[in-house]
Amino acid sequence: MPDVHSALDFLAKLPLYETEKPYLYLPSSDEGLDPNVTKLDNLKFENHSGILIRDMRLHPELRFDECGFDFHNLPSHYKRFDSAGDIEGYRVETEKLLKERFHAEKVMVYEIRLRRNEIFARTEFDVYDPLLVEGPAKGAHNDVTLHSAAGIVERYLPQEDRAKYLQEGYRVRILK
Repeated sequence: MPDVHSALDFLAKLPLYETEKPYLYLPSSDEGLDPNVTKLDNLKFENHSGILIRDMRLHPELRFDECGFDFHNLPSHYKRFDSAGDIEGYRVETEKLLKERFHAEKVMVYEIRLRRNEIFARTEFDVYDPLLVEGPAKGAHNDVTLHSAAGIVERYLPQEDRAKYLQEGYRVRILK
């Protein structure tokens, strides 16, 4: 793919965000919230044009330890996700690949999102459904920040693992 210039949506700089953090709430179907009645986000985006996008597959010199990402074409046994077993198999396969790639003692996939490049018009969905298919993420964004990383570790890593791996001598990485 050649380099292209494109337009991307970014979170707008609103005075609101100085006093209220941007948020998006994804309720499960059992919460009974109607998104037409209950506001589920305070996100406002603005479009920026002329953004240069390069195909990182054409740059084998990029290395994770130097720039925070690299590209590997890793084959998977899972091409379709028709059952919860497919999701579980893909999780196990991904953990094994990452453990080998980073020479890690422990790898834990804590969230898998299935996405399709289409807009979904629905009033409810269950975020706990492993087969939930979502549309594209809205806007350029970073899923993990310096402040949210600690919460991710607290939420997903079991207590005994936190006691072991959050000690000097261990390195914790959150990859998205």
